[in-house]
Amino acid sequence: MGRFFLPRLFLWASHFVLALVVLIVLLWHPAMRFVWVLAVLLSFATVLISTTTNVNPVKYRYEARRLWHLSRQDDLTGLLNRRGLRERLAGMTVDRLMLVSIGLERLKPVDDLFGREVVEQLFRQAAKRLSECLQPADILALPNGDEFVVLRKHAAAQEDPLAFAQRLIACLTEPFGIDGVSVQIGACAGLVCSEGSGERPEALLSAADIALREAREAGAGQVRQFTVMMSARLLRRHQLEQEFQAALRNREFLLFYQPLFDCRSLTLRGFEALARWQHPQRGMIGPDEFIPVAEAGGMITALGEYVLDQACHAARA
Repeated sequence: MGRFFLPRLFLWASHFVLALVVLIVLLWHPAMRFVWVLAVLLSFATVLISTTTNVNPVKYRYEARRLWHLSRQDDLTGLLNRRGLRERLAGMTVDRLMLVSIGLERLKPVDDLFGREVVEQLFRQAAKRLSECLQPADILALPNGDEFVVLRKHAAAQEDPLAFAQRLIACLTEPFGIDGVSVQIGACAGLVCSEGSGERPEALLSAADIALREAREAGAGQVRQFTVMMSARLLRRHQLEQEFQAALRNREFLLFYQPLFDCRSLTLRGFEALARWQHPQRGMIGPDEFIPVAEAGGMITALGEYVLDQACHAARA
């Protein structure tokens, strides 16, 4: 309590000195009587407020600690959030660690059918299941809305990261029993292994997210381990998304017509229009690459209309 009393004592002394100085000034300048009265009243009012303010140091420390934890924990599960996980990663000095990002699938139908409360209970049960699959030194976090992160420190060199991630997915695919309702979801995982070479926490989390993205594109239950090629593919796809609309305006998509024959009569029945993207810098880009870009960007309808328009013009020619 002494550390709160000393500042108050200093406050009282400072106001006393201020009042004394104002009194001396008053004796030399009687015309300043009104200012002196106002200053004294303000000084004593401040002292009165400071002496009547009750500060409980124990409660203050408790509230400060509680706010510190709340800023680093997920409200729903009590697990570390992204800030807490990032700080934990930044403070680690280990030779080898493994970070697994687990994305839950098919949550939207559960939310639509049973409501948000069931989804929240689902997250709590999922966190409990994952915790039961981990070692005491492992760290479980919930940095994003539907993604758990498992951090294994001092991962053994002979441990198979893909097999470990598959075990985590398997524990989440069993049905959950919530308020008499059986709920089944899916999961995918992306993982990254670090050799302790000083990678930034955000770089590790980003690498795991990129691997998880590819796992989700491959389908439910899939696991992908991060490679440098994944970053290159993601960057290329991002660039193509930025350039797609300009390519439609500039008519960079070419159509090639493949003849269709009747196998019985060997007569020509028509043509199939095959689109290719003639990129000015990257060369010819196939549909296996630009069709997903058009679908993800909501431009597949515009592409279909362009192809149909070009095919009709070619048929009339």
